[in-house]
Amino acid sequence: MGVIRKRIACVCGAAIAGSASIRYQLEEFFEREGIDDVEIVCCRFRELEERMDQIDLIVSACKLFKEYPVPTVCDINYLTGLDCEATNRKILEMLRAIPPRHVD
Repeated sequence: MGVIRKRIACVCGAAIAGSASIRYQLEEFFEREGIDDVEIVCCRFRELEERMDQIDLIVSACKLFKEYPVPTVCDINYLTGLDCEATNRKILEMLRAIPPRHVD
């Protein structure tokens, strides 16, 4: 059995600007911290349901109007650029609490 990376879904309406901004800031943070077991994907809100079996954590810059079976972080600071470090640390804590996935 092999261990695969934990996956974060950065979501927004069109999977362009908002999710890309979140992804960029998280990638920089993980690189600085030496974390290499995280995969970050961008997607639209409407794509979450079909990807849910592949996602460990959802990060959005706006409120999610639905409950999901994985932890979520909704914080506008990725769009404003203010206090991203605190949110990055919160996300890292959440990721560490999620057990790794195994594949055959």
